[in-house]
Amino acid sequence: MGPMRAAARFARELAERGVLEQVDVRSGSEAQEGDTLFTVRPSGADGAEHGRHAEAVPVRAPSRGWVIESTLQRGGMVKAGEPLFAFAVADSFRVTGFFRETHLPAIREGARARVTLMAWPDRPLDAVVESVGRGIAVSDGALDARLLPQVTPTFDWIRLAQRFPVRVRLKELPPDVDLRVGFTASVQVLEGEGEKGEGQGEGR
Repeated sequence: MGPMRAAARFARELAERGVLEQVDVRSGSEAQEGDTLFTVRPSGADGAEHGRHAEAVPVRAPSRGWVIESTLQRGGMVKAGEPLFAFAVADSFRVTGFFRETHLPAIREGARARVTLMAWPDRPLDAVVESVGRGIAVSDGALDARLLPQVTPTFDWIRLAQRFPVRVRLKELPPDVDLRVGFTASVQVLEGEGEKGEGQGEGR
């Protein structure tokens, strides 16, 4: 899962910046959809308030999730559209496994998969392949400052298979399995009862 960024999205017609009047969350806080994360009182471009009666604007959670890390403090200045902290949406967790290119011909979107988390090694989870990566960065061929391709002058006689990201979506999650961004997992892609390949990946 790529944690979404919560930003100060108070109305631009009111102000381009504001002062944090109230902060309702801290690092690790859980929020339900619609809960107030923090409240901003609009201020002018020079930092002065638009009068004492400027309406404070609440910024709410887009869905159920968790604040990953927050350093917001009451009285701090924020700008409209400025990323303030990462917010992990509860139903958006995905796992990315990195598979050798020799395994990719046997992997298809929609295939069954099995995920084993390092935190729960005895609790394999059912999953389904959501996407197979189409490209990765390579060192050879990148352009330099003169727009010429950079090519390594040496060649390794032993060539290792590249690994490509395979993204899988977890199906039903046991209530006692508490996912966190960054967990380590093993991913197996299956066909029937046979194993198609295995990749090591991070919980996202």
